[in-house]
Amino acid sequence: MDSGLIALAKGKLNITWSDEGTDERVEAILEDAIPTVANMVGLEYDSANQAMVDTDGNAVDLTAPSMTRFVLLNYVAYEWNHMADTFRTAYWQEIAACRQEHALAAEEDTDDGESDSE
Repeated sequence: MDSGLIALAKGKLNITWSDEGTDERVEAILEDAIPTVANMVGLEYDSANQAMVDTDGNAVDLTAPSMTRFVLLNYVAYEWNHMADTFRTAYWQEIAACRQEHALAAEEDTDDGESDSE
């Protein structure tokens, strides 16, 4: 698991300490959250690399600021507080915006590969 992503998650959770139990729980939540959020926002999940990937198979950089990262870190916070079942209701607009963004990007990738000689 990417140590930068773990640090971002701990920051979101206001965890300023480091102990084995806490670090393992944050990492376990992230491991489950990444494929869950990938599905929510319309991306694929590469289980071999534990990464969200776009339609071209490129890994999404979850340490870079983005709406996808925003959704992921907030999902982690909800899961940390045992409230993941209420997440979709609270963040449906952000999830929809991510889905639209990724669908448009996939459509642009498809359009770029088409021939104009019809």
